[in-house]
Amino acid sequence: MLNLLLFFARKTLLLLCIAISSNLFATECNEPKSTLKVSLSNAFPTLPSVASPIAMTQPKKDSSFWFMLTREGEILSFENKESSKSFSKVLDIRSKVDIRLEMGLTGATFHPNYPQDNRLFFVYNDKTHKGRSTLSSIEINPKTLKAEIKTEKVLLTLPQQQPNHNGGNLSFGPDNMLYVGFGDGGYDMASSQSLNNLYGSILRIDVNTSPYAIPKDNPFNKGQDKCDAGTSLQKCPEVFAYGLRNPWRFSFDKQTGELWVADVGEDTYEEINRVEAGKNYGWPSMEGDICFDNKPCKKENLALPVTQYDYEGPQSIVGGYVYRGEKFPALKGHYIFTDTFGTILYSVKADAKSVTKPNTLLTTGRKSVSFAEGNDGEIYLLNFEAERGDVVHLLTGSCH
Repeated sequence: MLNLLLFFARKTLLLLCIAISSNLFATECNEPKSTLKVSLSNAFPTLPSVASPIAMTQPKKDSSFWFMLTREGEILSFENKESSKSFSKVLDIRSKVDIRLEMGLTGATFHPNYPQDNRLFFVYNDKTHKGRSTLSSIEINPKTLKAEIKTEKVLLTLPQQQPNHNGGNLSFGPDNMLYVGFGDGGYDMASSQSLNNLYGSILRIDVNTSPYAIPKDNPFNKGQDKCDAGTSLQKCPEVFAYGLRNPWRFSFDKQTGELWVADVGEDTYEEINRVEAGKNYGWPSMEGDICFDNKPCKKENLALPVTQYDYEGPQSIVGGYVYRGEKFPALKGHYIFTDTFGTILYSVKADAKSVTKPNTLLTTGRKSVSFAEGNDGEIYLLNFEAERGDVVHLLTGSCH
């Protein structure tokens, strides 16, 4: 999904969090004839530049610091203070990370019980195994915020024949299960409709048993063997939902627990889905709410997106978060997302019905690849824009 953007030179971090300004974008506020206005401002103005920032996370029980991932394979830490001036290195696995096209170190999340359980879970493309997607855990020293590669434990792998549509996001849900997203692999799009592999799917696993267990209530779990190498002769019990093309970024609504997934399109629509257990999201039979490639398809058992936009302009959707912070009440209940190449921020209400038209919030002029959410519900956006010189921006909103 990062395609040519990530294929080019090293870029610089921008974190964007939603801020009050006269920059106009249109969406509804509660008061009659009022509009929501959004702009960007530096959140950590003295942080130095960092190459290819691709994800940012903090422990559920500790808001004092952040971990920043670079696509090349570094994990860095910094204090969660506006005056932060430096990064500290947590881990460096650049020697084993494949960075062809869309590959890299793509996501990480702390165990919900950190620091009692000091594991960090992450996904990367393994250079030593032809770029296969690898889900691993590593132990973090809570005092030093350092990790050693010798503590890495591989949980599952998925072979990748192409360096795109690999997915690579992960997050713990409100049920404390670990959710992981993989794309169709860019080789055989029909894999997304097969339950005998992990391609084009959101997985749900229990990591409180080593290396992991299958939750009893997973929709396709009948007691069969795991698909920890990516494929099986039986249905893979890890699969929570399927029929996705490239679920590059997803998140859970802090208030409702709903799972929001952005799915990168082929050549007609980019889409956002509220994903539920056992459902089929259509790819490659459908793209958005239409039959793919003008071929006949049966829509009856396929889930429709919450929102979508066409491919004439922007063309690589980046999923964000439903705003549940306290600083900017006007944003509450809005799902915020963007597009890498369109450099546009969009929103849709969290209770929107299927195929609701998204609101255009702001043209940022920056190419963004990922969001982050603080424990306080504030939203950040990571951006690749080395030439700008600004590092971290805050996204805020108000009704006018």
